[in-house]
Amino acid sequence: MQNAVVRAGFNFLALICLFYVLFYFIDGRMPFPQITDLTALQTFKTMLLSIILEAIPFVLLGVLLSSILQVFVSERMIQKWVPRHPVAGILFACVLGLMFPVCECGLIPVVRRLIQKGMPAYVGMVFLLTGPVVNPIVFGATYMAFRTLPEMAYARMGLALLSACTIGAFMYRFMTNNPL
Repeated sequence: MQNAVVRAGFNFLALICLFYVLFYFIDGRMPFPQITDLTALQTFKTMLLSIILEAIPFVLLGVLLSSILQVFVSERMIQKWVPRHPVAGILFACVLGLMFPVCECGLIPVVRRLIQKGMPAYVGMVFLLTGPVVNPIVFGATYMAFRTLPEMAYARMGLALLSACTIGAFMYRFMTNNPL
């Protein structure tokens, strides 16, 4: 029942968006008079398009990696790789985050697939939290942005790792069932 309600809500939202787009392209103006500033509308369209164009390659990379995991990685292999001890599992996820230079929009399908394959949810969440912040590309960009204060890059990485480990420990301690 809940799935049908969510699906209907998404369909209704898509219909409203389609209505706005069609009305704008047919008539050249928005259907409601509150939106009269065309420069704000142009800025909105530019920002929306730029965000979509920036995110699509990473989402596609995540879906591709997730598909490869589905086909070539078995549940037994996941259970063999991920340590059973919670502290070792959290540290393993931190190392995974250090190695994969993918943003969160690409990691979400990968982590979801790993959790479905048997990775504990707390390990997946630590991987999801560390990956976009502590990978080598982000570290290099942060280091270059703060050339005169390199300790900012190290502090950012340290705080991200500490936050992710803390959240992973809380999830291990208090989460009773699989979130998927």
